[in-house]
Amino acid sequence: MCTVGCKIILDFTELEIKQKEEMLIYLADIPNRLAYCRENPYELLTNWVPDQEPYTFIKHQVERDLDLVRSIGATAKNNFISIEVPEAWESAQKILDKNSIDLQKPWLILHPGVSELKRQYPTEKWIEIGKKLVDFGYQVLLTGSASEKKLTDEIANGIGTNAFSIAGLLSLDEFICLIDEAPLLLSVNTGPVHIAAATQTPVVVLYAQTNPQHTPWKTPSKVFYFNVPEDLRSKNEVLKFVQQHQEKVPETIEVESVFNEVAALLSFRL
Repeated sequence: MCTVGCKIILDFTELEIKQKEEMLIYLADIPNRLAYCRENPYELLTNWVPDQEPYTFIKHQVERDLDLVRSIGATAKNNFISIEVPEAWESAQKILDKNSIDLQKPWLILHPGVSELKRQYPTEKWIEIGKKLVDFGYQVLLTGSASEKKLTDEIANGIGTNAFSIAGLLSLDEFICLIDEAPLLLSVNTGPVHIAAATQTPVVVLYAQTNPQHTPWKTPSKVFYFNVPEDLRSKNEVLKFVQQHQEKVPETIEVESVFNEVAALLSFRL
């Protein structure tokens, strides 16, 4: 943490408060220290906002962060999230062209990879969805990191013609451009969903019932929740409370329901 010349620290924590961070910024002698905290932090914070989440209500993370700074009189001109789209679309197009993807024909992104097993959607279900999208006339671009190439290859091979595994082929800049240009992103609840929100790209999310505050923000979207297996659920007491009080959802998601919502949202950019 760099604190040289720092006058104020805004600690945008999630529901699981991390008091060690408050200790560090206190020891760094930063004069203005603002954060949520459930218990009285005394001198650790100069501006303390008592945290009522998730026991009273749950906000989207964007609302939570904006409410924090609003407590000291700061306001945002708009509450959309945004990103500066890099000038990398031309290089991204060359990579897609080398992989026989025709951008003059309908296409969309399918992003199946996750960093946590509990958020993983079954491979066979991805293949079913992908086949329906290809039958609908779309090329399916399977994206991910290089470490996820085995997964995207398996799904692409299962779908067959017009499914393209391009995991690991794009730089981050090129990937952002791809999402910006895409008519739709179909994904699990992971980082690209928030890039899509920042570029106003329609998104359908197959959302493992974990952190409810991270759904797509202010972009055309549909969220399908599915249950997390009990042995993979968080042991964190705060998140256990959230899981116990969330609305009961199916163990899995009907492929037909996902396809119908994708088809409906694709009309948004036609």
